[in-house]
Amino acid sequence: PELLNRLDHIITFNPLDTSALAKIAALELGALAEHVRKEKNIALEIGVGIAEYIAKKSQNPNEGARLVKRTIAEEIEYPIASLIVSDKTKQGDVIGIKIIRNKLMINPEKDNL
Repeated sequence: PELLNRLDHIITFNPLDTSALAKIAALELGALAEHVRKEKNIALEIGVGIAEYIAKKSQNPNEGARLVKRTIAEEIEYPIASLIVSDKTKQGDVIGIKIIRNKLMINPEKDNL
């Protein structure tokens, strides 16, 4: 990681547009869903437009793709971890992630989305 941080300061990268950030976000969301499924046997149902939502919130020319991972952690991973720790979801459940009125909603009961 230290070497990568040094390279980031030396090498100039072109800023990523929203489309590129959305593709990165989709990959990261897929990896998160796979991890939660394997580790906790909980499925994530990621709604339409989530990757684009993350991309828009992560757009900063100085940060590149790093902000995508941080945004996913703050907006999705931490709330999901909270649901798991507080026993509001259990193995075999489905957690729905959807955008309602420009706000990200995470709901442990798929039927309520």
